[in-house]
Amino acid sequence: FFFLMIRRPPRSTQSRSSAASDVYKRQEYMGKNILITWRKMRLIVGDDTGLIKQINLEEGKVIGKYGTQEKNANIIQIHFLTQDQKVFLYLQKNNTINVYDSEINDLLGQYTVHEASAEDPVVSFELYQECSKIAFVQRSGKFSLLSYKFDEDEGFVFGEAKVVHQVKCEFVSRLRKCVGDEDSAFILCRGSTVTRISVSKEKETWKSKNVSNDELDLQVPIYDMDCCLDKEKKHLLYVCTGYQKVRIYDTRNPRSKPIQDILLDKEGSPFNNMSLSQCGSLLFVSNLKGDVLVLNTKKNMHQEGKLKGNSGTVKDIVLHKSQPYIATVGLDRFLRIYNTNDCQLVKRVFLKQKLNCCQFYDEELEEEKLKPINLEQEYLQTRNITKEFVKENRNVVSSAKGNKVRLVYQKGIGEVKQEDQYSQIDTKVEEGLEDNGEDDDFEDGESHTKSKNGNGKDSLLGQRKKRGVNSKLALLRKMRKRV
Repeated sequence: FFFLMIRRPPRSTQSRSSAASDVYKRQEYMGKNILITWRKMRLIVGDDTGLIKQINLEEGKVIGKYGTQEKNANIIQIHFLTQDQKVFLYLQKNNTINVYDSEINDLLGQYTVHEASAEDPVVSFELYQECSKIAFVQRSGKFSLLSYKFDEDEGFVFGEAKVVHQVKCEFVSRLRKCVGDEDSAFILCRGSTVTRISVSKEKETWKSKNVSNDELDLQVPIYDMDCCLDKEKKHLLYVCTGYQKVRIYDTRNPRSKPIQDILLDKEGSPFNNMSLSQCGSLLFVSNLKGDVLVLNTKKNMHQEGKLKGNSGTVKDIVLHKSQPYIATVGLDRFLRIYNTNDCQLVKRVFLKQKLNCCQFYDEELEEEKLKPINLEQEYLQTRNITKEFVKENRNVVSSAKGNKVRLVYQKGIGEVKQEDQYSQIDTKVEEGLEDNGEDDDFEDGESHTKSKNGNGKDSLLGQRKKRGVNSKLALLRKMRKRV
């Protein structure tokens, strides 16, 4: 005979997961006694038909639509222009850069890159507000700068585009502006290493070097997809490739080879997006298969887990600037929000069209400070027991200190854990504590004088109704369920 024993998940787990949560430690939540109101977050996404949608996570619905549906009008990238985030720029597949005002629901300006074509389209663009320039790169490797002027009275005016640099490569995959280096533009492509260009100086300032040749003395193929800078050591550059590798460069050296060349998944899918967490220790890398790997930069890119749920290519991953949440969009038409602390899915919204890009609104979210529940005080308040009565009957209202319980507060998806001492109220229910002599649970004329019983315990004299005892026990059970 064979017996199969299934272990029940312990109550100490942080979520509705299996018993494996006791084996694999989850990361601690950011901040103590704080519940993040993720439901108040808003996002903006761009799809394949040319529409830009504003999403409210609390309702899980589209609260605003901008643009028109056209062929070859795919939204490639979105960037906010103003601080109130009512005006934003977006790049379309038909090689046009549009400026849109969501308040008046109309275009403020449009620029068409005439040098680009269907064979050599504009792949990516970045916004540099300090020098009032827009940088964009074409598939062939042409890097150009476009000046602009924006005034609330005069409106938005485009200048002239200027070709600054030409990268010799097969094709360009992306142009990236990294957090921590607001003046630089990194060009990632296939057939050539990473190139950094200074927007203010309009020239190349750094270029990486490929790794040494392989065992057959052949050049190792290059296919860089995305990059980001380390937040503590800003000279370290992380690059993900189309060959399931993550490379680390030192940008202080003018022509530097990768410090590390780490192969993560031999039989996996090519990487296409990368983003670094707020703390700088977690690196999120997505691939064409739909997986989002969570890598630890402090442990030699050790894989801590995956963000599960995506089916199909993940087109974009975006981290919130202040809160521990990450958004993913892709070909499965779903917008998904994950908590970066425990890698759990928070919310998903179906948006009908294939999605290409997304951005978080940088709103100042209110944080709710959670207070520990004192069961004794709450019980006294619900039963209308005054403080004077408690002072006069200290021996009855006795608190059993030293009893610790772990309270779990849960609202939405945010969870905060802390320990607090609370007083047992079992004895008060058993002893029949009255509500300042005006409790309906006792009959009129009952005697409430104290005396010692045979066991030497304090008790209240008088015959009590079963209804009164049962009501107090029911109240006790409700308070226990809250814990």
